[in-house]
Amino acid sequence: MEKRIIDDSMKDCCENLKSFLSAIEGLVTIAECSRNFDEATQCLAMIGRCAANMIESIHKLEEHIAIQQFGGEIKNNTSR
Repeated sequence: MEKRIIDDSMKDCCENLKSFLSAIEGLVTIAECSRNFDEATQCLAMIGRCAANMIESIHKLEEHIAIQQFGGEIKNNTSR
């Protein structure tokens, strides 16, 4: 049961990452085509938020992988 919960969480994290990437692609396209500086600036801010959310999802995914691989022992990663 616990493995299934972890697997489902990992799947959710991966889906979140895909949606953030799609959003970033769309925002980049809008910013590139925009002739309005304020609109392009808003797109850049939204891209930044998507990137921050991606980093959070990646950290959660790393935690789930550590739990799965090391049976609950999460190693401290000082490179963050």
